[in-house]
Amino acid sequence: MLEVEGLVVTAGGVRLVDGVSFEVGAGELFGLVGESGSGKTTAVLALAGLLPAGVERAAGTVVLADEELTAERLERVRGSRIGFVFQDSSGSLDPLMRVGAQVAEVWRIHGGGRREARRRAAELLERVGVGAHRARAYPHELSGGQRQRVGIAMAVALDPRLLIADEPTTALDVTVQAQVMELLSRARKESGAAAVLVSHDLDLLARYADRIGVMYSGRLVEVGAAREVVERPRHPYTRALLASRPRVGAGRGQLPVIEGIAPQPAERPAGCAFHPRCAVAVERCAVDSPALEGGVACWVAGDE
Repeated sequence: MLEVEGLVVTAGGVRLVDGVSFEVGAGELFGLVGESGSGKTTAVLALAGLLPAGVERAAGTVVLADEELTAERLERVRGSRIGFVFQDSSGSLDPLMRVGAQVAEVWRIHGGGRREARRRAAELLERVGVGAHRARAYPHELSGGQRQRVGIAMAVALDPRLLIADEPTTALDVTVQAQVMELLSRARKESGAAAVLVSHDLDLLARYADRIGVMYSGRLVEVGAAREVVERPRHPYTRALLASRPRVGAGRGQLPVIEGIAPQPAERPAGCAFHPRCAVAVERCAVDSPALEGGVACWVAGDE
């Protein structure tokens, strides 16, 4: 369904996303995980043609349902064939428009009549659990979870072929987080859309994703089935991420962390970008950049 090959995103000549490739099948959920600044959000914004000014997709191809998504094509299909759920539900909704009108606007923009748009908006608000009776509410009158549901309603309104969600559960409590994820999963399965979910939470991706891609410094360093990546990680960075998760019952004390900091894109070191922080790096890691082969980009994959 979705094929991404050699995606490169630059800003001022600096590579923010550096040669990322992956595929997502129909009805499949692909999770992207990594530290802040790893390039996850930049990559998915590029897929939807939503990069900010000064940032551009410099290379690579994106194909959705056998059709290449050029910049011109994205202008026509975004919102209809591509749905996007933003991280900040408050920032993505117009504070001066009632939420029902914002959902209805999706249909009007893509050729639907005003009356039909209002009817469909009410149906969709009911479907996502906000309730048709809240159609006349303004965003500030809804809870964070309800606003995120409205954002999902807008994203899935026209049954897109590609559904992208950029950390949709940020700042939500665990109960609402689960409800939002179940809603996204149901929408994906009902429409058969390919879905890409960006998250910092490996446990969440292990629960909901079919496959996981781990990003570090603009590159994919590991890709595999969700259970395989979480239970048998091969890249040292993936292992470090898993080790740094807080654990229930671990008692008091300092949380484990990954030593050092991720490099800025303009200061990416030669070789494997993770090697300055890696406990098992060898001399070659500082010289040669490993390609993603067999699901992992590492010269010492699997070494403890």
